[in-house]
Amino acid sequence: MSCFQFKNQMGMKLHKTDTENNNNLSFFEATGFSMWPFIKQGERLIIKKIPIGDLKIGDIILYRKDNQLVCHRLIRRIGDEKGYLLYTRGDNSSQFDSLSEEMFSGKVIATIRNGKVLNLMHPRQQLFNRIIIIISPLISWGIKIGKAALGKQ
Repeated sequence: MSCFQFKNQMGMKLHKTDTENNNNLSFFEATGFSMWPFIKQGERLIIKKIPIGDLKIGDIILYRKDNQLVCHRLIRRIGDEKGYLLYTRGDNSSQFDSLSEEMFSGKVIATIRNGKVLNLMHPRQQLFNRIIIIISPLISWGIKIGKAALGKQ
């Protein structure tokens, strides 16, 4: 089994643990905190190559930026006759990335944590992913205020 390590600007590392197979699936192991608490260190991610037009707001996607692989949540998709522009954000971040469709590598369709598979394609999980889009900036904002308050004491 081959192992390649990628790191993004937020500290998330992805270790490729298997090559693509006939189902357009890839497997990665994540470390870092840009998607914490939803994706934790040591979890395996199952990535599937899908058409970019099939993505939904809240999906977790894998993309290449500055020769690094990044795994973040899709927060906006804009499409026209020239193609798509995607906006993503880590759940543990207030900053967003913008990317062209050429940078898109695939969608996280499942995670494996402690030997249990979490199917991100299930309707209940897709609803949860959309709720995360709304509350994750509020959580980041609350953490920043809390840190600022602790720093002033």
